[in-house]
Amino acid sequence: MANVASRRVARLALAIGSTLALIATPVSAGRGDTTVMFGMPWTGSDCVPPVCFDDASFHAKDTITPAVVSIPVGSTLTAAVAGFHQAVLYEAGTRLSDIEPNPLAFPFVDDPDGVIAAAPPLADLEYTFTSPGRYLLICNIAPHLEEARMYATVIVR
Repeated sequence: MANVASRRVARLALAIGSTLALIATPVSAGRGDTTVMFGMPWTGSDCVPPVCFDDASFHAKDTITPAVVSIPVGSTLTAAVAGFHQAVLYEAGTRLSDIEPNPLAFPFVDDPDGVIAAAPPLADLEYTFTSPGRYLLICNIAPHLEEARMYATVIVR
């Protein structure tokens, strides 16, 4: 009887471990190109800051999904822009703490150090990665980056 119980516990532990591994694994494009959604204007309410700073709609609308993408070298990433956003991609190794918004450029972030690709506001961004690394993709609209934390990590392997 103890043997059956220990096997059940082992199977349960394996199932839990497998589930946790799936949750912690970044979204993977497998072999090929992938798209991230840059903004979701169809979610939440139309109440936006400064009227509704406590309304979660701001954070729902101004987001990048998925927030982490893993793709192989040679793949193209498309940031499909929906709403008032500007996609900017920084070189491998750039961290969010490296980005310094220029107050004179408001409402834009406008930190050109390390930018490898930028689309005009409201336009999709496409970029093909030729080197492995960990890249930073941001919304160049300062309140979206600073208040809604609108950024994503692209892991190229």
